[in-house]
Formats: sequence, structure tokens, C-alpha cells
Amino acid sequence: LDYTNGTASILLEPQSTNLVTTSLTLENYFTRQGSTLIVDNNATNPTGSSTSYILNSTATGSFKAIFRNESSAWDSKTLTLSCFAKKITNNYIYFYNIGSVSGSNGLWFNISNGTIGDIGNGWANAKIENYGNGWYRCSAKVTFGTDTNYLYISNSDGDANTTSTVGSQSYIFGTQIEEQSYATSYIPTNGSAVTRAAETLNNAGNSDLI
Repeated sequence: LDYTNGTASILLEPQSTNLVTTSLTLENYFTRQGSTLIVDNNATNPTGSSTSYILNSTATGSFKAIFRNESSAWDSKTLTLSCFAKKITNNYIYFYNIGSVSGSNGLWFNISNGTIGDIGNGWANAKIENYGNGWYRCSAKVTFGTDTNYLYISNSDGDANTTSTVGSQSYIFGTQIEEQSYATSYIPTNGSAVTRAAETLNNAGNSDLI
């Protein structure tokens, strides 16, 4: 049941696949650039588990990040990138793309107050949702052309700023990339892509009450 509007309604979702094969650990699927991933077994993540991951900048400069490069597999595809994030040292994280139909662009999320910062032309449907306990789910859509295609998640020293300094840290958890125009609910993966079947509701009685 979805209580977004204050009353219970049934939430039915389409079939979707989380292409990130290691959403729980973020290892192997993403390449690290000027950063490390640190396991924190004392930080409760949005699923209630006591394990979270820290994106830690190990150098000062731009794109101290985790990223995924798909040179042709994402050609002409519309994808939505999402992750859960929580502030440690910096107010902002940002998404960045290379290869979208609108060029290379960043999108900044304020994970201190739950607002969206600067939005580059390559992004649409940007959203940040409060999951409590300091966690926010950040998401946005990007459409790729037919060039080298990259998606980044990075620490940031401020809105519209691609740089971070040594020791900048954010909690990152539950990353998802799906071939949708919006983020569906989180699909955990641990070694392979996972597909959630479309949800249906049949023989429900009076449709006016649904």
C-alpha cells in the first residue's frame, strides 16, 4: 500500500530490471575513480539492514566517483539512475552522464535538506525522496545517443560543483539502473541483474473503491 497522499492506495508497478548486478555491495559493477568504497556495519540502510557503504574521495578534484561505462549497450536507450544517499561530510552528491543526446551534464542533489540543485540538460524527471533517518532516494532519467556512454555517482563540494576534496564522504546504497522513464521501487541484486515481474490486480470488485 502507498500512503504518499495520506490515504492508502494500491501501488502496482510495471516489469523492470535492475541492471546493476551488485546493488548491495556496489563492487565489481562500478569502476572507482579517485574513490574507495568503505563498508560500515553500524549504519542502518533503508531496508533496515545494518550494513551501508561509504563513498570516500581519496583525491581532490573532479569526478571522485563510482561510474559505469557501456560503450554501445546503452545506445539510444532511456535509463533511470537511482540510489539511496545519506550525508556524512558534504551536503551534495551528483549524477553525471557522458553520451546523452543532450551532451555531458551533471545533476546535483542536496542530501542534507532533500532538495534538488543544478540540473543539466541531459537529465529529466529528477526526484529526491525522504526515506527517514537521513536517507534520501535520488533518481533521474537520461537518454543516450550512439556514443561512448557513462553514468557517474560522485561526492561534491557544492551545488553545480564537480569537485570533491580528500576525505569527502557520503553513504551510498541500493543503486539501480533500469530501462524506464522513472524509478520504480528498489530491486536488490547480488551478482546478477534481477527482473521484477509486472504487478496486476484482477477480480478486485468495485473499481471505484480501488
